[in-house]
Amino acid sequence: MARATSPGSPRTVARLGTLLVIALIAIALLGLTISAWRSIAPGYVGIVFDKATHTVTPGAQEPGWAFINPFSQAIQQYPVTIQTYSMVAKGTEGQTSGDDSIKVQSNEGQQINLDVVIQYQVIKEEAGLLYQDWGGAEITVVEDRVVRQYTRSQVPVVASKYGWEDITSNKRGVINNEIRRQALRQLAVGLGLGLGARQRRRCLALGLGLQRVGLAGRLGDILLGLDLGLGQLILLLLGLLLGLDLLI
Repeated sequence: MARATSPGSPRTVARLGTLLVIALIAIALLGLTISAWRSIAPGYVGIVFDKATHTVTPGAQEPGWAFINPFSQAIQQYPVTIQTYSMVAKGTEGQTSGDDSIKVQSNEGQQINLDVVIQYQVIKEEAGLLYQDWGGAEITVVEDRVVRQYTRSQVPVVASKYGWEDITSNKRGVINNEIRRQALRQLAVGLGLGLGARQRRRCLALGLGLQRVGLAGRLGDILLGLDLGLGQLILLLLGLLLGLDLLI
């Protein structure tokens, strides 16, 4: 007659230890499998970087699930749809909080605030080279160092050639076209890393537009039609004519 194995016997302890090891191995394998799968969002491509060989794997991963080696590989996503970068006065509408409009001066020295919107697109076939050029940085870094800086440096140069009346009304369409042409030309050089658009352009500069033109100071208050009484308006006009800072 067989004897029952006691819970504390060596055979029972060994069996429990084996089951525990198997369970730990299964959990570890499950964790590795989950960490190896990465989700690429729609409108993006994934660039896989091999840490062991310090190279970017050929081809971009399409949207969906991608399988990588979590120990030796990393993946960076880049958008390949049209991107819009806004620099506007309203902090809730642009990429930066607070007033982010571009401050320019007319040829008379009048400060003008311009709301500028730029559209660009990463070339899908060049996404891997973009990763290498920028050391795997996120697209927000490219936006800040190229899209933002080039635009903010070029728009004031063009705007300073014109008077405030031209910028705000008479020649706004002409100025808008010139700003677009000059800024996009410089932006294309920046996105091509300064080596010519056809050799190394990683992104396409698609468009630039002035959404809103605002005058700073008291002249802006008048022309923007603030709710002022007749007496206040007369005082403002006198202040402008006499160069006085009249309180209202």
